[in-house]
Amino acid sequence: MPMRLAGDFNVGAQLIGICINLVLYGVELVLAACYLSSARAKRDRKFILFAVISSLIVDTLACIALCAGIFMLLIVDWGRNADFLSVNWTTPLWIFTTGLNEFVVEGFMDQRYYRLSSNSVISFLIFVLMLLSLSASLYLGVDVSKAT
Repeated sequence: MPMRLAGDFNVGAQLIGICINLVLYGVELVLAACYLSSARAKRDRKFILFAVISSLIVDTLACIALCAGIFMLLIVDWGRNADFLSVNWTTPLWIFTTGLNEFVVEGFMDQRYYRLSSNSVISFLIFVLMLLSLSASLYLGVDVSKAT
């Protein structure tokens, strides 16, 4: 039996979350532009430059998925309560991009931890946990996409 939603299904929190996400994405674009145009970006190692650019690309995909998801929820599926619970293509993309961005940021922090402490055992353990987290995100994204 399909699940029924109450007639007063409130999507305000999701809409506010998207607005906050877009504001923070704008801040990220400004900071990335400042970093990439600075002299420091030319001096930094390629790993740091790769982390900044890949994080920017993945966050762009995540913002596209979130905006498309709220558009589908509020415009395309408006008034059809059964479609509020359905999963479209935006949810797996959002899960994939969250996992990838988490992996990039944690990789940067793990590399920084290793350079500061030279503790290869802990750094390797953190890297293994990063791989487990990435694989769990990818598995969850594939599992959710099967529901579409």
